[in-house]
Amino acid sequence: MADYGAESQHEPVTFSQALLHHTKRLILIVALLPGPWSPAVAAEQIASIDNYVQRVCVNIVSGWFKNEFTSIGQWWLDHAERYRRSCKMGIWTQDSFTYKGDFYKFNNYSSKPKPLNCNLPGRPHPEIFQGGNSIDVREKRWRQDVTERARGNGRAGEVPFAINAFVICCETEAEALRATADKTGDVSEFQVGRSGSAGLKTKLIGIREQIADRILL
Repeated sequence: MADYGAESQHEPVTFSQALLHHTKRLILIVALLPGPWSPAVAAEQIASIDNYVQRVCVNIVSGWFKNEFTSIGQWWLDHAERYRRSCKMGIWTQDSFTYKGDFYKFNNYSSKPKPLNCNLPGRPHPEIFQGGNSIDVREKRWRQDVTERARGNGRAGEVPFAINAFVICCETEAEALRATADKTGDVSEFQVGRSGSAGLKTKLIGIREQIADRILL
């Protein structure tokens, strides 16, 4: 594993598969970035993992680091367009998938095997997450808007929400705060809660018992 934003981060699909192979209950959310990842290849990768272990979900990351796109010849779209490009997963639910959009085009595309979740009641595919805190994502993805959109599409109560949380767990609270300071320059628990990193605002920092108590709050 590596620090957030580190150059040594592992490729998420293969790394997640390795973690799932060595665990029994862990459910992973695999981050996929439209642009560097082909939606056809990504859909087949996740479907394959789902056939091995039914403990995989997907986070569609719209992207924020320009060089990730331009260094491989991909368009760098404005913020709203990056969210609009986040791809649909008809590949998982249709035997012959046709889609003609501004960013992707498919013509009678067939991908098998489908995810095993397709055979589970109420679960047409592995869960898909998308999040953020920008104006665009607030307008499109926040709870009230999403709830209303789900209701309008006959899916009331079917769209869940999750919280992005970073855990910094050490043998002592002091060690955990020092580790946090290395990342943020801030050792105050109060100030950590107000950090620019959304994942640290949950304050899951300290020893195991402290983190467990805060999760249960």
